[in-house]
Amino acid sequence: MKTNKGYYSIIQYIPDPGRLEAINVGITLVVPDANSTATSVGHEDYSRLLSMFPDADIGRLALALSTLATRIGQTSPTKARIELLVSKLANEVRMTPLRFIKVTERPREALKKLRAELVDV
Repeated sequence: MKTNKGYYSIIQYIPDPGRLEAINVGITLVVPDANSTATSVGHEDYSRLLSMFPDADIGRLALALSTLATRIGQTSPTKARIELLVSKLANEVRMTPLRFIKVTERPREALKKLRAELVDV
């Protein structure tokens, strides 16, 4: 597969934005040249999150993550469109600014590697 220019954003849970404490709960990868946007959110086990934020409402968080994943999936796979979405998020679930990455494999495979490295640690 050829090398494509991609961008990723880490999805974070930030229950109190004033404290700037966050935990990574998902990731999005955008590969415009492959017309692809891939997102992976949530955890099978929220024990790490609950150890940091014991008052977290996991049901509400899961709903927010599912809603965000749907919105991302319905957004055109361009850097500008995803940046616009990132800039509009203002609740407990936020996305980091897009970061560049060279994608040398299928987007879904690249997403799995990014998730393992940045979210599932």
